[in-house]
Amino acid sequence: MPHLVEAAKAYATLGEMMDVFRDVFGEYNPSWGY
Repeated sequence: MPHLVEAAKAYATLGEMMDVFRDVFGEYNPSWGY
């Protein structure tokens, strides 16, 4: 959390922060069907 606060203080956009999360954790894609 402190890193997100520092990024916000440095005027990083929410999109930029979420791009970092996607790079680190990946993106959830639910499988369709049964």
